[in-house]
Amino acid sequence: MRKSLLFFVILCLAKLTSAQIYEFGGFGGGAYYMGDINPEKHFYSINFSMGALYRYQLHSRLSFRFDFINAKLSGDDTDFDNPYQNIRNESFTTNLYELTGNVEFDYFPSSYEGNSNYSLTPYTIAGLGFFYVPDISDYSLFIPVGTGFKFYVNKHWTINLEWNFRFGFDDQLDKLKNDYPDNTAEFNNTLQQTFEKNNDIYSLFGMYITYRLFTNNSVCPAYGRINN
Repeated sequence: MRKSLLFFVILCLAKLTSAQIYEFGGFGGGAYYMGDINPEKHFYSINFSMGALYRYQLHSRLSFRFDFINAKLSGDDTDFDNPYQNIRNESFTTNLYELTGNVEFDYFPSSYEGNSNYSLTPYTIAGLGFFYVPDISDYSLFIPVGTGFKFYVNKHWTINLEWNFRFGFDDQLDKLKNDYPDNTAEFNNTLQQTFEKNNDIYSLFGMYITYRLFTNNSVCPAYGRINN
């Protein structure tokens, strides 16, 4: 029994390795920031974002994905009623570039096996990313987490609708200075601008359109057969 199971696992791995499935595509959508200027309002000050995607599909539910995204973020204290923000009266525009590696899990097997019942599937992603802001030479790691729906138009074309968050380890996206002077007098522009431990977050949402390439007609027998 153990030998049979081991043989089956080895056969599956061999088949998966030989049945390489690649996808390339583009992304277009919106981006918004949450941090010291925007503490809690979703879809605030939306800016256009765009990028490219490479996906390696391991089998019908699991993929490894790499994204390269250019996003613009902005915010203005005058958009809020908070008295502290009205006195601070700061605004910013940030243009950043990011590279992320994600694991993508589909809740239903993908339709490239010829199963029309699963032409649409929800999915979740999580991984690790790196962003860079050129104009202030700021960079940091972040953790991307998101969810979406994937629609298989046919065996080659796929459309993803996705909403995700980038949880960073950085407090400079809004370009506010972490100054804590000794003077505790009435607030002015030389005093505290931000909360140092309140790291900034940003979100991306939009559409991916990808094209799938097959390099072999065989997959693991546990997951079916690719017919290109």
